[in-house]
Amino acid sequence: MNKEKWLQWAEIIDAPNKRGFTFGFAIRNLGRSISFIDIEQKDNPPTLVSLGLAYYLLNHSLIGVTLLVDFEKQLFENDPLDFIHLGNELSLFDILRLRSGYFLDASKPQTSYFSWGGGIKLKFVTFNFARYKLSFTPAWHFDASISI
Repeated sequence: MNKEKWLQWAEIIDAPNKRGFTFGFAIRNLGRSISFIDIEQKDNPPTLVSLGLAYYLLNHSLIGVTLLVDFEKQLFENDPLDFIHLGNELSLFDILRLRSGYFLDASKPQTSYFSWGGGIKLKFVTFNFARYKLSFTPAWHFDASISI
């Protein structure tokens, strides 16, 4: 590689980018107890509390690397921690995304699994796919979103 090419790549890698951490917190399915037929037999909703952390190792318009971890607790269960999600994402040209991850079930490690996937991000539309194996059955996940 000649010196000019090396300097071009060095400028890309050392260009100002948004390195660092981001933090997220969510509470889902929050609400009152659920009853169906007998009002005396109420059940708590499946309330989930999530705490996530992402580290942008490299975040440039040509290439990006992100490391992620997420902890999830079912609020009305006795286990101290229910799920841990680990993942990473490689983005190329701010269009193509390649991902891999691991889902750890803290109470039942035998149900933990690896996943992989990717996505394409266009100006207003994002398409994603993932492949994972729950128990003995491999599964695919597809989704799309529109941003205006």
